[in-house]
Amino acid sequence: MNHYAILLIEDQITITAQIVTELGRQLDHYRLSITRSVDEAEREHAPADVILLNLNLLGNDAAGPLERLSRLYPDAPIVLLAEGLAGTDENLQRALAAGAVDFVPVSPAGLLVLGRRLAGLQQAAQSSPVIGPSLFRQINRDKSDLAFQVIGRDNRVKAWNKTAESLFGIAQADALDRRVDELPLHAADLSRLKDVLDHARAVQQPFVIPQYSLGNLPDSWLLVHVYPIRHHFPDSDGTIDICIVATQVMEQTHAISQNDLQINQDLRILLEANRAISGQLDLQTVLEKVIEQGKSLMFGDNCQIYLLEKDNKTLKPVLAVGPLANEISQVTLTVGSGVFGKAVTHGHATAINSTVDCPGIPYAADERLLCGPLTAAKGTIGLMVVSRRYSDFSQDDIHFFESLVQ
Repeated sequence: MNHYAILLIEDQITITAQIVTELGRQLDHYRLSITRSVDEAEREHAPADVILLNLNLLGNDAAGPLERLSRLYPDAPIVLLAEGLAGTDENLQRALAAGAVDFVPVSPAGLLVLGRRLAGLQQAAQSSPVIGPSLFRQINRDKSDLAFQVIGRDNRVKAWNKTAESLFGIAQADALDRRVDELPLHAADLSRLKDVLDHARAVQQPFVIPQYSLGNLPDSWLLVHVYPIRHHFPDSDGTIDICIVATQVMEQTHAISQNDLQINQDLRILLEANRAISGQLDLQTVLEKVIEQGKSLMFGDNCQIYLLEKDNKTLKPVLAVGPLANEISQVTLTVGSGVFGKAVTHGHATAINSTVDCPGIPYAADERLLCGPLTAAKGTIGLMVVSRRYSDFSQDDIHFFESLVQ
């Protein structure tokens, strides 16, 4: 069993004794190393999964010592032990801004919370794969057809394998440990990468970008999977590491052909499901199934359904899923008015790959929209809308969506 390693940087015997006592109550099979200063910790370089550091040892200049510790222990969160918070509040704020990820007061209650939190971290570390330098080294040595990149919480590149070199045109040696905004990418590619990282840290959930374009690959695109890597002690601003996995679709014509095959298969499954449920379930249940399938099959971030009111002029939101569900549910539409209302009038699906000129709808300028009238035996009954970021809706998407909503 690998013992959970704790590095305590503390020069007061009484506080050290309190911490040792609490750790003994809460943890099993751990390794504790104790040093009396940051300089001593640097010289001894004991193993550490987490660092406990007395705030008073930093003095008024927290940035230097914390930067050195972070460089020496890039994957060990630094937790501050704060004595007498009223007198050290400014120093605490500076230390948190300089890289410490959390703090606990030096008090019976504070140390109790610390012990319980470390026990949870120990359990998670023993039951989950370790995300750290060894994993990054393995990724850097990887020679598969998948491009792997890991962007750290400080926006520096932690991992960049051989396939990432060829796809993005940047050598591994030129990428590692560089800040994202320093990478020699095309301006549009760099902007898009920053948007992806911001979105991943905002949603903190894995997501897929089915058609990610690069300036140096004009005749092909990438299928990109984005995985936020959570840390048990998140930074004070909530940032996290991001793992990006990409594979190249070699030729657009081949990709469209493969996409058609997948669309036909998905469509057959969907139509069979619709036939099975349409005669047995009520409208609400059917719509819930449709919205779930629509969001999934179109790689959407948000999906909503509007139903036509008895006046045949008003479209009322009845179901919405996704991060913007609450905002969407507040917007009532009018048939023939705006981009959504006109889609009902025209009677066919419409793709909107820029919302800059679309006032009155709760979407950001970089959202891509796909809307189409919901039809039944008696004609149009409403409207369905799917939105996603980073990837335009293609003509194939429009054809598939029409089959879904009709």
